[in-house]
Amino acid sequence: MKKVLSLLAITTALLACDRAHAAPGQSVNDVKAWMQGHPTLRATARERLQVQRTETPARRFIFRASVFPIGGPGSDDSTPAILNHNIDRSQIRTETFRLVDVVDGVEYADLEEALRVIYGPDLYADYRRSASTRLYPTSSPSRLLRPNRSDARGQVRVGDAYGYWLELVPNPDGSIHTGSITVLLPDDVDQLLTHLEQTGR
Repeated sequence: MKKVLSLLAITTALLACDRAHAAPGQSVNDVKAWMQGHPTLRATARERLQVQRTETPARRFIFRASVFPIGGPGSDDSTPAILNHNIDRSQIRTETFRLVDVVDGVEYADLEEALRVIYGPDLYADYRRSASTRLYPTSSPSRLLRPNRSDARGQVRVGDAYGYWLELVPNPDGSIHTGSITVLLPDDVDQLLTHLEQTGR
């Protein structure tokens, strides 16, 4: 896990953090303040809800909070999320962090360790207790006959407090340098599953 700790520039104080101070469901202002005060994220007033940190050109970390659910406003509304005035823009719906490591690659274990470090043990415990509701790519006959090494690999999990969407994105040669976790409200999980179906994942 040394590469994750190095990539996120983790301090001893951060590792000792006992809980997440902001997560989906909280107000935009609360999440902004948390991101600005977080020892890893250190968002500036100009960065607002998205930060990008680069250790080297080959290792990057991106964190983004959003008021929009994944996949748009809902299956019964075709209005693009950004144009939909019925969406509550005062509440964060999703938080996504992405790891890019061209040197050592990215694995599920790296994403899970980053989740623990960023959010603390309470949210991490909810993740560990969560149940997997979707895993892809599926083992369909067509994929078994013609496996595609560049297929995105992911899973959706649901805990008591949050939903979690993990995804690894392979290169054409099968190596994986990019991965992400999205933390979302449990009420938005069904919409995420619909989005994955519609995008062939």
